[in-house]
Amino acid sequence: MNEQDEAPTSRSDWKHVDEGTESITLTGAVAMGAGVMIGAGIFALTGQIAELAGPLFPLSFIAGAVVTALVAYSYIKVSDAWPSSGGIAMTLQKAYGPEWAFLAYSRR
Repeated sequence: MNEQDEAPTSRSDWKHVDEGTESITLTGAVAMGAGVMIGAGIFALTGQIAELAGPLFPLSFIAGAVVTALVAYSYIKVSDAWPSSGGIAMTLQKAYGPEWAFLAYSRR
């Protein structure tokens, strides 16, 4: 192993091309955080689902996709019936009263 193959031992040993020009925006930080969380969840849970489902593993993904599509469709229909910028809390308030809207806001 020669001198060029050795790993840098201190911060001053690192060679930066345009030092000070590298930065991350808020959007980039949020996207990176979301990607890490979603990616870790997908890869961690896939093995557990495969173990539980056994040979029906592909069918479990299809069933999950159907359930997700039905939930998305019902959410679209409800938001079409009661359009507002309040999200799910406004929908709960209009459907069930202010107590349910309070519960939706208090979970944040």
